[in-house]
Amino acid sequence: MNKYRLFLRKSFSYFLIAVLIIAGCAFFVPEKIPLVYKVRAASIKTAHPGLVIMLHGLGSNEDDMFGLATHLPKEMIVVSARAPITLAKDSYAWYKVDRSNGKFIYDASEAERARVLISQFIDAVSKKFRIDAKRIFLLGFSQGAIMSYSVALSQPEKVKGIMALSGRLMAESRVKTGNPDKLKQLQAFIAHGTDDEILPVTDSREAAAFCTSEGVQVLMKEYPIKHQISEQELADLLRWLNAQNM
Repeated sequence: MNKYRLFLRKSFSYFLIAVLIIAGCAFFVPEKIPLVYKVRAASIKTAHPGLVIMLHGLGSNEDDMFGLATHLPKEMIVVSARAPITLAKDSYAWYKVDRSNGKFIYDASEAERARVLISQFIDAVSKKFRIDAKRIFLLGFSQGAIMSYSVALSQPEKVKGIMALSGRLMAESRVKTGNPDKLKQLQAFIAHGTDDEILPVTDSREAAAFCTSEGVQVLMKEYPIKHQISEQELADLLRWLNAQNM
């Protein structure tokens, strides 16, 4: 009987240890971040820093815009995300585009999946770095700018503002808009080159007009450049961001 009781005590002890190990593992499993990314830490430390999320263009990757991170406010964390669809080595897309007939034909379902992923990415990164929810910005170029519009217009409570460079609005972004009161609090810096050979400057003009009609506070700038970012554009962007990041 004593041996049986000893056996039960040992069995229960092993069972308890196993439960604690499993519970401990479950507790310490790191939260999954839905996108690959690079990060520039804030050099001026605060308890809850602001955040800039960079979204690259079609066929590029998270390294493309990351060089701009050195220019952004030092008290903010800068994260550059990689789009989820692989096109080729070091080449990614938020959604695939067919331009074979001279028009932009895109997969709306892929674009919607990308929008959801970016929204989840904002939540996960904000939690990981203990971000100030009132100071989150999206900085997108070309297709990244298109996704910035998509996320911000559909879920304006997610971000304080967007910097949409050389982009356009998808048709879905015009009909899938969020809370009107939240849209009125949204800030947008929209910039485009007048000589853009990929996306015409009229695309950003139309985007700016639509955003304004939805109550978004818009600053629109144009530059005598092609599908690129100029030094003057970057200077204007930084001036705008510093004014918002208060």
